[in-house]
Amino acid sequence: MTKSNFKKTTLLKVTFVLSVIFASFLFLKQGGHSGITFEHADKIAHFLIFFSLTLLLDLSFKLSVNKILLILSAYGVTIEVLQSFLPYRSASLGDILADILGVVVYIFLLRTFFRKYLKFITTEPS
Repeated sequence: MTKSNFKKTTLLKVTFVLSVIFASFLFLKQGGHSGITFEHADKIAHFLIFFSLTLLLDLSFKLSVNKILLILSAYGVTIEVLQSFLPYRSASLGDILADILGVVVYIFLLRTFFRKYLKFITTEPS
């Protein structure tokens, strides 16, 4: 691994970790809504966040599909369990399903596309 490739991989890993921290903050914070008020907006947000986390995890760590699915599903369930203990939040099976759907859509429909077209991020220059 070249120094350049090491820097790219490290940057992706740091970005993934910071994204998980930021997502956790959003999922667990008290307070107002984002202003988006159409029906199921929160499910779409969960889907998009978990799709993005899956992309970052896949590009950063090169894990198997099973490990990615396990890690991010466990994270989604953990967030909902934590929300169930917060007086200003509530847990939702629908949120967990939206989380898992975001992971599955990336893995089974778009993983090849992103790996092919974002290959320059994680490979060494020619």
